[in-house]
Amino acid sequence: MKLYSINNESILKSVTTKSGNIPSDIAVTKNGDLLYTDTGDKTVNIVKNEKIGMVIRLQNWKPNGVCSTPRVTSRYITENRNLNICVSDSGARAAVVVNQAGKLRFRYTGFTPAPKNEPFSSRGITRDNQSHIVLLIIKMTL
Repeated sequence: MKLYSINNESILKSVTTKSGNIPSDIAVTKNGDLLYTDTGDKTVNIVKNEKIGMVIRLQNWKPNGVCSTPRVTSRYITENRNLNICVSDSGARAAVVVNQAGKLRFRYTGFTPAPKNEPFSSRGITRDNQSHIVLLIIKMTL
């Protein structure tokens, strides 16, 4: 990963991932630290003061996108007021919520009660000002 100066077209900083894998996505925190996802070793990492630290290592799925904004309005991942990480997993047709340590809090897989075999795809996730999780769901036709 390289930070370029647009003005003089020079490299200001260069960081190699801890694992040597190519990152899937990057974001910058409000403090200016770099976040990146590594699908190879299933981690989300932070580069702070030129040192790399692991934020979370996932067990059964690979982190693909990452977002860090003062007002969290990410399409696939967000954080609620309790600092839980909320992910819209379209491949698993679910919304997954884990705590800061990566422990599963809950998983939402459909409406209750729902007709049997009614597939849906979760395509976006955010939270409102009361920290309610808002999930964009697209019903799929059979």
